Amino acid sequence: MGIFFFLGFLVTFQEIVKAEDLGFRYNSQLHACFDSTGKQGYNPNFHGECGNLKDAILAKVIGQSKSFAGANLYGVDLTGANLKGSNLVGVDLTNANLVDTSIEEVDLTGARLIGAKLLNV
Repeated sequence: MGIFFFLGFLVTFQEIVKAEDLGFRYNSQLHACFDSTGKQGYNPNFHGECGNLKDAILAKVIGQSKSFAGANLYGVDLTGANLKGSNLVGVDLTNANLVDTSIEEVDLTGARLIGAKLLNV
């Protein structure tokens, strides 16, 4: 069992190390993320504004009062997450699992929720 825990930790640690804020920020007028040079894109594996977390498992994460504006959360599993007061403006939550997720006082303006599971939210 110890080797499996270690391998799981190693994979998680490597994903955290790869997370990078490349300076992409959400432009509410253009409904997309851009860096300071005007290039459109995302911050890879970044847990914040314009982060690209496609298909990530973030169950029970605490993202309370955090900005995920413009983030790519396509297919993400947020089961039981606490997102109270977070900024989810322009977020892509297509096919995301938000079962039992706390979304009180969350700004979902312009968010895409096609196919999202929204039970007990």
